[in-house]
Amino acid sequence: KPVPPAELVASVAARALRGRTLRQLMERDGLTGLYSHSRIIEQLEAAVRRADRRDGRLAVAMIDVDGFKSVNDSHGHLAGDQVLKALAQLLRQRLRLSDVLGRFGGDEYLVVLPDTDGAAAFAKMDDIRRNFGAVEHDTGRQAFSVTLSAGIAEFPQAVTGHELIARADEALYRAKRAGRNRVVLGREEG
Repeated sequence: KPVPPAELVASVAARALRGRTLRQLMERDGLTGLYSHSRIIEQLEAAVRRADRRDGRLAVAMIDVDGFKSVNDSHGHLAGDQVLKALAQLLRQRLRLSDVLGRFGGDEYLVVLPDTDGAAAFAKMDDIRRNFGAVEHDTGRQAFSVTLSAGIAEFPQAVTGHELIARADEALYRAKRAGRNRVVLGREEG
């Protein structure tokens, strides 16, 4: 049946906006605005394929907020949310537009650094670590600071997204076991 053109345009525009909004809700973490877990993994796999095609470099960093549970326990969940948002903001400010950021889960973030070797990724993550430790979070009652630890893996030492995540995660746990507030490059021994 005939529909006036203005109504048709308005209806199509409203449906397109609704579709974009739904896609954004599925792709982005609601708290930080970074890519969601599934979307960051898709982005990592695409970056691995590009690096493989071009014989390029790629580094992946897994970042974890040190003692995050105690932040929630001592200062409340709103303060914990503030810490997670502050880290996301710092990552956006300090990383390149070509780098891909996602909230991997809880207080863990995954950073995909195309065209980057392990040494450059280490320097960048260590700079972020130092800057994040200097941020004062204020609950209105008490100011506090938090540190982070990070583990880094490199392509082609690990050749799939899954291997890169596993190696970065193992390097992260080595950083935690070594006392936290540090960055560990996955190829390092011990």
